[in-house]
Amino acid sequence: FLADVERWKRAADHPLSLLDQIVEDIDYAAWIRRQAKDRAQADRRVQGLEELCRWWTTLARSEAGRDLQNLVQMTALLGPDDDSEDTDAIRLMTLHSAKGLEFPHVHIIGVEEGLLPHQSSVEDGAVTEERRLMYVGITRAQRTLTLSYASRRRRYGEIERRDPSRFLGELPEELVRREGDDPEADADESRKRARAHLDNLKAMFD
Repeated sequence: FLADVERWKRAADHPLSLLDQIVEDIDYAAWIRRQAKDRAQADRRVQGLEELCRWWTTLARSEAGRDLQNLVQMTALLGPDDDSEDTDAIRLMTLHSAKGLEFPHVHIIGVEEGLLPHQSSVEDGAVTEERRLMYVGITRAQRTLTLSYASRRRRYGEIERRDPSRFLGELPEELVRREGDDPEADADESRKRARAHLDNLKAMFD
């Protein structure tokens, strides 16, 4: 183990190499599978590890991600995984970790060029894989699906204009309702949601 630590110290100047080295040396994926309560949970957690490694790879290409301390701090903000079975709650997850699951209502945020598909995937010619992930997310919804994107984002202190994802244009028009296209329908839908929320609140006190 001491020899491993010395090797990690030598790789510390290259955060991405350090991550790969540690994951390989401790056989982390195998440990995850041994600790999981069933195969489905193990698969989700291993997919989460793979997603983290991909995220690190993308981030390490940026100026902020080249410093190990910055990389560790940004990783710490991701928070812990939640494998609870409580369905009466909002669950936040990556598209990868949503595989095999279904929910009555699904919201996919950040459906923008540069995010979905991710810019690195576009540059590497891997848009097909990103399209497959989009399909995974869409098919998690049982009753309603909401896709959203920002027209502008603040990045490194600068306001950037964002374009809707190319995948939105590939959806069947007859199945899509865009908020803002029909103000009257939007207002009606808003009233229905408000009424449903009030009914739910009343039911709690019955």
